[in-house]
Amino acid sequence: MQIIERCYNDNGYTINKGQPLYYSGNRTNEVGQESPTVALANATSATKYNVQGLAAEDIPPDEYGQIVVAGVIDGFDTSGLSAG
Repeated sequence: MQIIERCYNDNGYTINKGQPLYYSGNRTNEVGQESPTVALANATSATKYNVQGLAAEDIPPDEYGQIVVAGVIDGFDTSGLSAG
């Protein structure tokens, strides 16, 4: 089971599946629907450390995508990470 949220990548880079994200702002589309904007979280920054979820898929620049805010994500490589 997953809880997902629709978000918008307003950065100039692709966000890869499994990367930790924080809410960086808000976007309203042409019909008035609001979505949070997201960017890569960074534990060394006081404004970017608060992870809100993990990318559920690759999200290209200037596109909508989904983040998992609770649950499990399968299918991405964690071999470069260590426990803790």
